[in-house]
Amino acid sequence: MINIPDNLPLAVAPLTFLLGTWQGWGVFTDTPSETNENVNSANVPVNVSHCLLEYDAQVIDDCLRVTRTVWNTQDGVTLDNETPVWEGVNALRRTSIAWQSTAYWTIIKHPNYPDGVVIQAFATANTGNVTLWNGTAKGPRVQLTLDTSAAVASARTLEYGQQMLGMAESDLFLVETLQFTDSELTLSGRLTKVAEADPIELLSDGPALAGYAEFTGE
Repeated sequence: MINIPDNLPLAVAPLTFLLGTWQGWGVFTDTPSETNENVNSANVPVNVSHCLLEYDAQVIDDCLRVTRTVWNTQDGVTLDNETPVWEGVNALRRTSIAWQSTAYWTIIKHPNYPDGVVIQAFATANTGNVTLWNGTAKGPRVQLTLDTSAAVASARTLEYGQQMLGMAESDLFLVETLQFTDSELTLSGRLTKVAEADPIELLSDGPALAGYAEFTGE
């Protein structure tokens, strides 16, 4: 069930399904790229690890603040794609933060995408990367693609990125691919909502959902 705050700003209404705090687990791989001249593609080592995930989406003015945290976990735990969310969460223990990012998503209407909405996002990560993303949302599905990136000298240079989010059976599914100059990182996971979004400061310009039909076609 999707909880819709009474004073939800119209500008973020199409992303209501993401609001709140989500927790779960997933799998990520960190593999040297085949374009790396020092790597023999026939013997590329693939580092596959389980991870714990938290995804938090809150309304800030007329945009969405999305914080994603990925934790490294202990070795020796066997899970598969059929393992329920909480069984996986309870089996894993946080050992350190793999990465964390905070992004601000803004929705714009676009004449070439009348059945959905266009998203522009700006993100910073503890890895030293700053990124701009463009994407679309249609129903409970979001896809973002990297537009521009910058990094501090000690960080890996990000050349391509894609994020996909979708809701099914009340859970949030995510798949992410990040291609760096000499390596590729993939992440997939399933999360369940553990808390509703924080209260939204009341707006002074009338009902927040007035005109929501502009996005839904209702």
